[in-house]
Amino acid sequence: KQWYQRRVRGGEELGFVFAWRSAWLSNALPLPLIFGLITFIYGLASPSVEVTGPASDLNQASDNAATPYYALAMCIWVTLFSVIWSRFVAVMCVQQSLLTTT
Repeated sequence: KQWYQRRVRGGEELGFVFAWRSAWLSNALPLPLIFGLITFIYGLASPSVEVTGPASDLNQASDNAATPYYALAMCIWVTLFSVIWSRFVAVMCVQQSLLTTT
């Protein structure tokens, strides 16, 4: 009986998992995906003489002049996503009456 009780998850926990996944996917598609593709395509299109060898195209595509700007944009995006997610959780808790007051 005890092993069964450990496997059962609460509705709130599971709801938050799906809410986080939905928020992550809806926010992960616009900025990181598009800006990452632009950075990668820029790396493929821009000529570079620094890297030589069989994997030079892939190295150049992933490590180019736009990569630091991509990293900066991702730092800002992750910070904003974290703040937005915290606010979303607070609003969802109030709407679903998940906060208990004693």
